[in-house]
Amino acid sequence: MNIIVLLDGPIKNDGRVRRVIESLSVNNKVYLYYINGTKDDEKLFNSNCTLLSFSKINNWIYKNIFFNKCFTLLEKELLKFNQKIDIIYCNDYPLLKTAVNLKCLHPDSKIYYDSHEIYIETINQFFPTTGWKMVYGLILIFINKKIHTYFERKYIKNIHLFITVCDSLKNYFQKIYNISNIIVVRNCPTSNIKINNKIDLRKELSFANEDFIVLYQGVLNNGRGIEKLIEASLSFESHIKFVIIGEGPNFLQYKQMVQSRDINNIYFIGKVPFDILLDYTATADLGLLFIQSINISKRYALPNKIFEYMSVGLPYLSNDLPESVKIINECNCGIIIDDTYPINIAIEINKLSYKRDDIKKLGENGRKCYELKYNWESEINKLLQEINDI
Repeated sequence: MNIIVLLDGPIKNDGRVRRVIESLSVNNKVYLYYINGTKDDEKLFNSNCTLLSFSKINNWIYKNIFFNKCFTLLEKELLKFNQKIDIIYCNDYPLLKTAVNLKCLHPDSKIYYDSHEIYIETINQFFPTTGWKMVYGLILIFINKKIHTYFERKYIKNIHLFITVCDSLKNYFQKIYNISNIIVVRNCPTSNIKINNKIDLRKELSFANEDFIVLYQGVLNNGRGIEKLIEASLSFESHIKFVIIGEGPNFLQYKQMVQSRDINNIYFIGKVPFDILLDYTATADLGLLFIQSINISKRYALPNKIFEYMSVGLPYLSNDLPESVKIINECNCGIIIDDTYPINIAIEINKLSYKRDDIKKLGENGRKCYELKYNWESEINKLLQEINDI
């Protein structure tokens, strides 16, 4: 079969889309149309994959309201595709209109819509909501939600299969769009992870053996709880080191926040290549997950880092996100706390730093659950079965 995959960003550090392509390309021809690729991207996949990279159009009106139009260059080239198309696999809302337009030219094709989040509800993350800029920020949020809720509802009528990452999102989409053709494919790592023992945060950052490493890994933007964790770090005991791996829109803001308050127990690693990320993860003592419910999408999220922590046997500390609570209750792999106040986080981390053997057992529980159930091979079978049924 010929499968078109649409992605509204780079591929190199998008673990989910990479795993989807790797799985689909075993027995099918896959054509990836995506944004801001590099020459090295071709090395990520086998010979059944063809990669076509494009730039976005950064027109103000496109970027701030009609963001589907940012992908005009990609769509123009895509619509020239003159071979038979069996599946159009669209990742997230921004390229759903493009997927529908392509289907109009290839009516026998089927659209698989993989919604990694409630994209429309994340719009409030892209515009200012405080200070004088909120005057136009709140207006743009209102306009965008109205416009794109209407279009998503319209475009979804054309899809064959809806895919999302957790049960909470599945239930949300079923209710709001009154659809039943939804499957959950969780964003788990593959089952054949191998840790490179040559990478060690302790040696790299000159930590003592008795130091206790708490780790946040992921994008640095609004709603990740980073501000609370920085505030909490002021009350960490001296042997606790807070490591942040990742970059994002707020990277410089957080670094300046740490510098301005003269905090000396926070270490920014920056972006780590996806292929060695878990090597770093494995050397920490405790993972952190404090997604803030700034919108419905954040509240219902099942972050990748949960499974990344579990896959290397790292216990984690979390607030009461529904999906995180579900995993911790099932696997006994972490601890839930009330993160209303940063001091609550600091008190718990200080306490856990003296219970390394106890929390190590939680990490081992997570690793077992990952091996038995929460791995990519188990999850992708649901999607492969749908494709086999075509």
